[in-house]
Amino acid sequence: RFGAGVHSFWKPEKDLPGNRMNDGACDPQGRLWIGSVMQNIGASGEDRDIAADTGNLFCMGGDGGFRIMESQVGVSNGPCWSPDGKTFHFSDSKNQVIYACDFDGQQGRISNRRVLNDNRDHGYTDGATVDAEGCLWSARWEGTCVLRMDPKGRIVQKIDVPATRVTCPVFGGVDLDTLYLTTSRAHVSADVLTMHPEQGGIFACRPGVKGMLKSSFVG
Repeated sequence: RFGAGVHSFWKPEKDLPGNRMNDGACDPQGRLWIGSVMQNIGASGEDRDIAADTGNLFCMGGDGGFRIMESQVGVSNGPCWSPDGKTFHFSDSKNQVIYACDFDGQQGRISNRRVLNDNRDHGYTDGATVDAEGCLWSARWEGTCVLRMDPKGRIVQKIDVPATRVTCPVFGGVDLDTLYLTTSRAHVSADVLTMHPEQGGIFACRPGVKGMLKSSFVG
């Protein structure tokens, strides 16, 4: 469609040059939902503090038109949908909370935002996915695990991971019964790497439940 090479498609937040984009996913209708965060990576790759909730959550269509769905987000993360497409989930990792919203797939709208889970005993919520039974899997940054939560937000399963910074879960395999987990090695101390030498790798497990196919962007 666009020919060879990489082309600019969308330039959000021109008025917020101190922000960058973070996690995103497509809804069942093919729209892209993606959020932003205050830039926390310095010019030399160093960590920088996220000092303010300047992030936004966007919904973008195939024509490049977009709407701001949520604002004043610390770190927008983990957008995913229930199997029936009626509930949308997203996280604010900075403020350690996972939200659930009613989702109108026809209009691409969310409403009735409520806290699904704000547990702080297992690090920070990061990327997320939903399994075929409607439970949410939350990767835990600085939590050394991935958590499974039922539709009421109750933690019903915990899988330990040999890495402190677990970043995103996704189901794969022929039967969608393998859970793959990405982890981060960036700026991890030597002591942590001694304890978790495989940090930064991709891990896989069979959690006993199947996932769902991800939706593609409809451009």
